[in-house]
Amino acid sequence: MFVGHYGASFALKGIGKRISLGWLFVAVQFLDIVWAIFVLLGIEKLRITPGFLEASNLDLYYMPFTHSLFGSLFWSVLVGILFAYFSGMTSKKKIGLFIAFAVFSHFLFDIPVHSKDLLVFGNLKIGLGFWNNALYTYLIESFVLVAGLSWYLKSTNPKSIIEKCGLFVFVAILLIVNYINIYFPSTVSPNIFALEALFAYFVFAVFAFMIDKDKERF
Repeated sequence: MFVGHYGASFALKGIGKRISLGWLFVAVQFLDIVWAIFVLLGIEKLRITPGFLEASNLDLYYMPFTHSLFGSLFWSVLVGILFAYFSGMTSKKKIGLFIAFAVFSHFLFDIPVHSKDLLVFGNLKIGLGFWNNALYTYLIESFVLVAGLSWYLKSTNPKSIIEKCGLFVFVAILLIVNYINIYFPSTVSPNIFALEALFAYFVFAVFAFMIDKDKERF
């Protein structure tokens, strides 16, 4: 899943109003951020295989440190602890658990779309494989994103028409980028793909910080 993860960010912002939407954008993609870095370092591996799946050319055959049950739990706990410690907020336990869940949501949201490449334990890997159908993948991601946005709008109440329009434009861009990602999957090398992914995560997080700049946050 790609932009569907950001649906979780929007929904979580509606619950944790003191946390910037930008940090939540980083949290829900943290596993992929580490994954991209590990690909560049040769620690985790993938193959770019055109036609591998209808909605993805990614053969994610080795990523036990980020996209496994125990790996994702490890990063979730670590990020939750670090965020709670450095945030300066008083409810450190509560905020730590909140951010840890945001990070772990990535693993949960990947299960519907991934093929069986998410390691649980031993040699058992799971994934419902919706990437085998481009239309279903796009509809699922769009639904999750829009549902999260709906909760965000109800909970945060954007102050102006300009702010609300900017938010809708941003979400429209996410949907367009996701359409391109699904129907025109990448054929570049694994390292180039990892760099492109890191760039996208950075740009989208920056936009999320900008959208949320006038709201209460640390």
